[in-house]
Amino acid sequence: MSRNKLLIATAVAASGSGVALILYLVFRGDERDNPFREFLRSHPPATGKRSSKEKRKMLRHHLRGSNLDKVPRHFDVICIGSGLGSLTTAAMLAKTGRSVLVLEQHAKVGGSCHTFVEGPFEFDTGLHYVGNLGFSSSNFKLLEQLTEGQLTWAKMESCFDELVFGDLQSQHDDLRRFSIHGGYDKWKKHMLELFPDEENAINQYLKLIRFIKYMKIYFWALKTAPKWIAQFLVSLKILPPKSYREKYFYTSAKQVIESLTDNEDLRACLLYNWAGIAAPPGETPLYALTTVSDHFVSDGAFYPVGGPSILPFYLTQTIIKNGGHFFTKANVSEILVRKTKKDSLEAYGVLVKYGSGTNTAAQYEADLIVSGVGLHNTYLDLVPRYVLDDFCPSAKWLLEEGSPSISYFNIFVGLDSGDKELILPSRNFWVFNGPNYDELYQSWISEPDPFEALEKFGIPVMFVTFPSAKDATINSANKKGSQTCVAVTLAPYEWFKIWDNCPQRKADRNYEKLKDAFARKMWKRILQVFPYLQGKRKLLIVGSPVTHNYYLKMHKGQINGIQHNMARFTENFTIQCRAKTEIKNLFMTGQDTVFCGASGSLTAAMFTTSAILGRNVHRDLNKLYKKSV
Repeated sequence: MSRNKLLIATAVAASGSGVALILYLVFRGDERDNPFREFLRSHPPATGKRSSKEKRKMLRHHLRGSNLDKVPRHFDVICIGSGLGSLTTAAMLAKTGRSVLVLEQHAKVGGSCHTFVEGPFEFDTGLHYVGNLGFSSSNFKLLEQLTEGQLTWAKMESCFDELVFGDLQSQHDDLRRFSIHGGYDKWKKHMLELFPDEENAINQYLKLIRFIKYMKIYFWALKTAPKWIAQFLVSLKILPPKSYREKYFYTSAKQVIESLTDNEDLRACLLYNWAGIAAPPGETPLYALTTVSDHFVSDGAFYPVGGPSILPFYLTQTIIKNGGHFFTKANVSEILVRKTKKDSLEAYGVLVKYGSGTNTAAQYEADLIVSGVGLHNTYLDLVPRYVLDDFCPSAKWLLEEGSPSISYFNIFVGLDSGDKELILPSRNFWVFNGPNYDELYQSWISEPDPFEALEKFGIPVMFVTFPSAKDATINSANKKGSQTCVAVTLAPYEWFKIWDNCPQRKADRNYEKLKDAFARKMWKRILQVFPYLQGKRKLLIVGSPVTHNYYLKMHKGQINGIQHNMARFTENFTIQCRAKTEIKNLFMTGQDTVFCGASGSLTAAMFTTSAILGRNVHRDLNKLYKKSV
C-alpha cells in the first residue's frame, strides 16, 4: 500500500473510532430505555395473507367527537404525521414504555407508504422499491424487530433498473436500453460487457460508491453529535481528509463523473439516479448520488411482500400493542408552545382539527412533540410566525438555504390481462429523452406554459413500474388478474399552483385539460416502451401536485422534501438540520432530517429516537443480533 493510501486509511479508521467514542459517551442512556432488549421474531409470517380490505380497516381510525374521550389528553410523545419516519419513531418509543399518540390528517396512515384501491386494483403511491435490505443490514434488523418478523421482502430480479433513451418520436426498436444490476460484482461485470473499453472509469466509480460507507460515518456524526463536537470535527479538516470532503460534499456528481470518462452513455448509466432524488447531476453533490447508487448496487432491490401499506400495517400494530394510539383525519393545525422560566420556548402540545367542519378542534398535550411532516410544514404552518423569527435562527436559515424539491405527476393504470396471464417485468424503468440530464431537466422546468412544455418535450423523464409483478402474493391479496402499472414524471408546482386549495378545481375545465394532457402523453410514452400493453388499459387515474398536497399535505407538492442539491449537503447545513430543534421538547424526523426515501426515513427515525432517549439505538439493535443470532 502506498504511503498516501496508508495515511487515508489511517485517517478514516481514526475518524470511525473517534465518532464511535463520541456517540458512546453522548448516548449512554438508561438501559430501561432500550427498545431492543428482547429478540422478537414470530413465525410463520402472515404477510401474504393480508387482504386489501384487512389493511384498510387496520390503517383507519378517524378522530371524531364520539371517541375524543376514549384516549387520554396527555401523552409522553405525540408524533405528527404517519410517514415511515414518524411510525418507526413512534414504534421504538412505544417499546420503551412511553405513551405515544400518532396524528395523521389523511384518511389512512402510512404517508407515501399508503396504497389505494380502485375496483380490483391496489396501487402504490410512493414506495416502489428499497435497497440495503440484506439480512445483516440495519434496515432489515430494525423492521424485523418492529414487526416481530412478520414483514418479509421479495428480492427483485438481478436487473432492478433499466434505462431507456429516446424521445417520444422514436420508434420502439430505436430505443436504446441499458440494464443496471445489483451486487458489486454483477454490476461491474455487466457494465464491462456494455463498455469494455471503460474498465478504468468503471473501477474508479466502484471505488467511489464503496467508499461512501466511510463518508456516511462522518455525515451521521455531524447530525448526531452535539453541535460543538460536530463543529470541532469540521475544523479538524483531516477526519476525513479535506480532499474527500471536497469531492463528496462540494463537487457536483456531474463534474466528478465527467472527470472519469468521456463516454456519454457510461456517464448516463452512472448518473441516472438523479431522477430518483429529483435533482439534476450538475446541481447535486457526489455524496447524494453515490449514496443512492450504493444503496441499490450493494445488494440489489427489494419490495415488501403484501405491498407498501404492509409497513404501516405492522408498525401501527406494534404501537397499539405497546399501549400507543393513532388517529386518522386528525389535522394538526398548530404546535402549542410557551415560554419557560429561562425565557426560551418549549413545545407542550398540539391543536387538532377533526370532522367535516374546520372549526371543530381538540387539544392534546405531551412531554415531547415529534414532527414528521418536514421543515417547511413544521415551521411555516404549524408554529406561530414569531417563533421562527425570534427563537429559531437555525431553522430560519435552513428554510432560506433549503428550497422545496420539485413536484411530480403520476398515473395509475389498471391492466386487463384477458384470458392469458399478462407477464410483466418486475424491474423498474427510467425513461429519458436523452443522456444530457441537466439540459433535459432545465429545458423542461424553465418552460412557463405546461402545454408548451408537453408539446416541445413530450415527457422527458419518467419512472415506470409494475407493482403487481414484484409481489407473488398480489393475486391472493387482491382479485385475480389485477395487474397494475404506475408511472411518475417531474412537474413544477408552479404549473398547478392556481388550483391548490381550490375546492372547485375538479370543475375547472383548464385543470382537467392539463391533467388529461399529461395522462395522454405519459400513456403514449408507456406504449412506446411496452407496445404489448396496447388495448390492455382498463383504468387510468391521475395524481397532480395539488392532489399530493391534498392527500399527503406536502409543501408545494414537493416529491422529496428539501431539495437534494449542493446547499443541502454542506457541512454546516448537515450540522444544523438535525433531530433536536431549537424549541425545547420539539424533535424532527423523516426524510428532511437525513435523506429522502424509505431508508433515509428509517435512519432519521433511529437518529430521532436516539436523541430523545439519550442512547444509541443503532448500537442497541446490533448488540441484540450479536447476542441472539
